[in-house]
Amino acid sequence: MTDRSRTDMQARQDKIAVERARVVALWQQRVRNMPQAQRILDDLLATYDKMLYDAKETRATRAKLRADEVTKPEVLQRRHGEAREAGDQQFAASVRAADALRTSLVTLMKAVATPQIPAGREAAARQELYMLVKNSPDPELAMREAVQRGGELAAVAASSYGESLLRAQGAHKPVEAHKAIVDVARAVAIKSDDPTTREAAEVLRAIDGPEGLDAMHVPSLALARWDLEAAETGE
Repeated sequence: MTDRSRTDMQARQDKIAVERARVVALWQQRVRNMPQAQRILDDLLATYDKMLYDAKETRATRAKLRADEVTKPEVLQRRHGEAREAGDQQFAASVRAADALRTSLVTLMKAVATPQIPAGREAAARQELYMLVKNSPDPELAMREAVQRGGELAAVAASSYGESLLRAQGAHKPVEAHKAIVDVARAVAIKSDDPTTREAAEVLRAIDGPEGLDAMHVPSLALARWDLEAAETGE
């Protein structure tokens, strides 16, 4: 690799690292009022930090091995293999841990963003939803339209009663239909009067957006892979 190529590569890495840091700060701001989500995010960021640290350590270890002019070649070859394997295993373990934490955060946000029926209002909300859905030629569409109103209707439709009502009204594939209804209820929750539900819905919407979890995940993996590839090539 030429000096110009190294400079260009370093510039790309620096740009990615700066953008990654910006997205990390954004996510820390997003979950600032949700302690459980904060803990998951902290663990996720620590996992990425470990991934990057391990990759740099692998690179440094193999650079030292290349500079070793005393140890027998066959021993150096074995140690290179061991360092390579350890680096690959550490990277794979970090990816698995990060994937699990990302799933945990999504699961948590879905649970918190699902609107809840206010105490003492369940019977009235069920009756109102029933009256809107009963005898409809398309019970799923009728329920979806009800959910768009938000509030108690969205909450009762997202509950197990919503699925039971779809089933009773002869909806096609009621389980799948209800999952879609729940997704709509979570999306509508972004206008909820409850701040916790509203913030969770906002985070849930952001997860798959341009500044979502992938905007931290992909750069972290790329930066780690760069070090692991450099460890292999000696660049």
